Amino acid sequence: MPTYAKWNKESKTLFQMYNQSFALAHSAKYPHGSWEYVARKIYFDGLYQKALHSLQYWIDRTAKKGKDVTYDDLDGYMFGLRDIVKALNGIYHVALPVQCVTYPRKDIVKNLALTYVRYHGALVLAEHQPQRDLPISKQLIHDVKVEAVRISNEFIELSPKDKDLEVFQTFVDTADDPEAATAAAKKAKKSSKKKKKARPHQVVDEEL
Repeated sequence: MPTYAKWNKESKTLFQMYNQSFALAHSAKYPHGSWEYVARKIYFDGLYQKALHSLQYWIDRTAKKGKDVTYDDLDGYMFGLRDIVKALNGIYHVALPVQCVTYPRKDIVKNLALTYVRYHGALVLAEHQPQRDLPISKQLIHDVKVEAVRISNEFIELSPKDKDLEVFQTFVDTADDPEAATAAAKKAKKSSKKKKKARPHQVVDEEL
């Protein structure tokens, strides 16, 4: 079992490699069935699984720490989500339109929406700590919020009967009203039941 430091270093290296080589992995120019297409499909499937395991890792890590979470934990969480957003965005914009990924659209959109919602929350929290001088701007927070709302709305349209629909609908409804968002979060916390164990590609409402 690798240490957290080693795991984090390897994850950053993988995502940096992905960011630098992503233009070379564009699949639209290769016909279905060609070895280039198959190779890129394997690549995107692996990238998607890596992103989901990373997402599950940060969700579990922060949930386990609870009130004992430190600034270092929050920074790792925020920047970790940023990298996951980049990876899932690449899959969403490049692989998904040409069906160069095995997983269904609704699952990819749901996990991208979840990551955006959590990333936005982490940015808002960090913005309330100006003394720490983090590389965060109001424009960045606004842009992430706009995209989080857009992707959440797409998921709501794709899966109107999903068990976690209310979570995304609440975010969309309260994105421009911080007080309403806080009240909704407190209400959800009071009514939450015992957390269920889920695989990385599954989203549990109590984790949102």
